[in-house]
Formats: sequence, structure tokens, C-alpha cells
Amino acid sequence: MNEEIEELIKKECNDVKYCEKKEEQLEKRKNDALGRLLHIIKKHYKDELPINGRCSCITLGKYDVFVCEQRGIHFIEHVYWASEEE
Repeated sequence: MNEEIEELIKKECNDVKYCEKKEEQLEKRKNDALGRLLHIIKKHYKDELPINGRCSCITLGKYDVFVCEQRGIHFIEHVYWASEEE
């Protein structure tokens, strides 16, 4: 292989590794934020938490937060922008 091709391969491999690292960092930040959000919801919206393996939609301002329960453990399934009805 010539030197130019080796440099191109090296550059692309570095780009891939950089993106993978950023994705890992973003996933960690997302999981940390979900954990903090769940803590707030459990503290202030405990009456709206689902039970018995169900999910519930809790609207918080402009967000719809889908909280689920499984085997006594609550988790956030997804956070959506709340639909804006006029």
C-alpha cells in the first residue's frame, strides 16, 4: 500500500474512534440526566407513577415523560416533546 492510502485509512479510523468515544460520552450524559429526572419525578409526582408492570405518561411542561414499572423498578422509557394543541 502506498503512503497516501495508509494516511487515508489512518484518518478514517481515527474519525471512527473519535465518533465512538463521543457517542459513549453522550450516552453517559443521557443516562445521568434520565436518572436525575426519574429521581425528581419519584419525589414530586409519586401519585402518577405506574404500578404492576404498566407505563404512564407524565406531562411536565412541554415534555411528555413515559415512565414504566417492571418488577418494582421504575424507569423512563422515553421523553417526548408534548403535543401543542391550540
